[in-house]
Amino acid sequence: MDNASRVAVNQKENGINEAFLNDVNGTKYWEQHIADAINLYYIPVCASIGILGNSLAFLVLIRSTLRKSTTCLYMAVIAFLDTCILILNICFFVRKFPEHEIFNAWSCGFIMFLFYFVIHWDVLLVLAMTFERYLVVTFPLRASRLVTTKKTAMTIVGLGFFSLSINLHNIFTRSMVEVEADIYTCSIQGDLNKYFVTKIYSWIDSTIYCFIPLVSLFSLNILIIRNLRRSKAIKSQMTHVPPKNQRQQKGTEKSPLSTKAKTQKQVTLMLILVSFAFLFLAAPVALLTLVETYLWISTSVEEQVVHNLVHAVVDNLMYTNHAINFILYMLSGNKFRKEFKRFLCSRGQNEQTNNNRAVHVAVLAATKWSSLSKLNKDRRSSFTCSLPSTDLSTGFEDISTDIQRTINPSD
Repeated sequence: MDNASRVAVNQKENGINEAFLNDVNGTKYWEQHIADAINLYYIPVCASIGILGNSLAFLVLIRSTLRKSTTCLYMAVIAFLDTCILILNICFFVRKFPEHEIFNAWSCGFIMFLFYFVIHWDVLLVLAMTFERYLVVTFPLRASRLVTTKKTAMTIVGLGFFSLSINLHNIFTRSMVEVEADIYTCSIQGDLNKYFVTKIYSWIDSTIYCFIPLVSLFSLNILIIRNLRRSKAIKSQMTHVPPKNQRQQKGTEKSPLSTKAKTQKQVTLMLILVSFAFLFLAAPVALLTLVETYLWISTSVEEQVVHNLVHAVVDNLMYTNHAINFILYMLSGNKFRKEFKRFLCSRGQNEQTNNNRAVHVAVLAATKWSSLSKLNKDRRSSFTCSLPSTDLSTGFEDISTDIQRTINPSD
C-alpha cells in the first residue's frame, strides 16, 4: 500500500486486527499497547494544537504587513492546507470508535482524493517556497523581477492543478471493500486499479511527498545558508567597519533599507526552520517506505505488533510536521511575533471601541428622550391647544443625527 493511504487507514486496520494481535492467554503485546496509546492520546492533542496554531498563523499572515511578502503568501496557503490535513487526521482517528465510520459508498473515493490532493499540494508549496527564497538570496539584484506576487500566485494555482490531476483517479479507483464478514473498509477495487495504485501510483506518491522534497530541500537550504554567509562576508569587506562599530551602527542607524533586509533575513530563517522540520519529521516516512518495499514483510504476530508500533511513531511524526509551523514562526520570526501581538491587540481595541460607542449611544438616546418628554409635559401643562408639528419629529431627527455621528465620527 502506498505511503499516504497507509497513514490514512492505519488506525482502522489496527482496530480490525486487534483480536489477531492478542495471544492465546488473552494478553496484548506491549508494543501494541504503546501504539494504541500513541494513537489514542497524541493524535487529538497534536491535531488540536495544530489546527489552532495554523488558523492563527493564517489570520496573521493575511491581515498584517507580512502579506506583502511572497514567501508569507506561500506560508498562508500552507497554513490553510496543514489545517485541512489535521482535520482529515481527526476524521481518520474517529474511525477507531464503533459506529463512527466516515467512509461509505459515496465518501470513500472523495475523502481519499481530498487527502492525497491536499497533502501533495502542501509539500509542493514548501518546495516552491524554498526555491523562490533561494532565488532571492542568490540573485538579490534581480529578485524584484524574478519573484513577484503575480508569479507566486500563478505558481500556487499551477501546483494546485498539478496535484489535482495526479490524484483525481482516487475518486474512481477506491470503494468500500469487504475485508471480513460484514466489515468494510475504503480500499482499491479491481485488479487493474490495484496494479496501478500499488505498483505505479505508490511510487508517484512517495516520490512527490518524500524523495524529491527531501533531496531538494536539503540541497536548497544548504545553498541558501552558504549564500547568506557569503553575502555577509562581502558586505563586511565593503564597509571595512570593525565589529564593535558595526554593533554601534546597528543600534543607532535604522534606515528603511536595513529594516527591509532584516525582515527578509527573518523570513528566510523562518523558511529554513520549516524546511528542516519537514526534513527531520518526514524523512522517517520515506525510509520506512523503502524498508517496507524491499526488506520488511511482517509474517508473524510479533513482527506485526512491532510494525504497528513503528507506524504509530512515524505516521504521527509526519502529522506533527503539519502542526508545528505556528510554533516555528513564533520562535524564529521577531516580525511575526510583533504582528501576532498587533493582531490580538487590534481585535481587543476594536471590541473596546465598539462597547464604548454602544454605551455612548444608549446614554445619548436616553438623554434626548428625557428632554423631549419634559418638553411635551411642559407644553401640555400650559394648555396649548396645538403642538407644533415639528417638535417630536425634530427631536427624533436630532437623536438619529447624534447617534449617527457617534457611530461614524469621521462623518
